[in-house]
Amino acid sequence: MTNPEIQHAIELLEKVESEKPALVVMPPDSKSFLQGNRGGLVQLAIASLRAAEREKQTFKNNPWLVIQDYDFDLAGIELDE
Repeated sequence: MTNPEIQHAIELLEKVESEKPALVVMPPDSKSFLQGNRGGLVQLAIASLRAAEREKQTFKNNPWLVIQDYDFDLAGIELDE
């Protein structure tokens, strides 16, 4: 069952206009783990909300996500109840 408030939030976020989305996952030894522009952070928020609705989110072939350290991967987001 979907939550109408979460669905509404996703709809609102999908309307946010910004530059080409970009989010970079930094290595664990750096001071920052996630760095992104507005569009990249909005895409992450949308993926997180969809995961909250039990839609497993994978980051494979997502052009807005870049992994800087191949020893540290971020495959996706999923709900863990």
